[in-house]
Amino acid sequence: MHKLKIFDLQEAYILTKTGSKGSKSYQVMIVTPFGDFALLSHISYQEDEEVVLKINNFINFRQVSLLVQQNQQNYLFFSSLFTLFVMAMPTAVNYAAYFATSPATTCTFY
Repeated sequence: MHKLKIFDLQEAYILTKTGSKGSKSYQVMIVTPFGDFALLSHISYQEDEEVVLKINNFINFRQVSLLVQQNQQNYLFFSSLFTLFVMAMPTAVNYAAYFATSPATTCTFY
């Protein structure tokens, strides 16, 4: 688990990335005077929108603290289903490993 201290939050926004075939992915970006920091990618736009709203409310309304959590379990679920059909041989152990090792972000802001 990595701990990163981010000082002087200014805003959060959603960065939209467009792939070569027109597919879109979204990522929450946190802006500070020291640079922009990215949270997890491959999270749904709606979930990213909720995170951005929470962070910007924390900043604008000078809240005492905020806990934000993200994980890629939904993304990994669909990619593992794809693997199931393509490879036709993942075991329950392989499937469980996707979820046990899924990337997660937990941010606590003060």
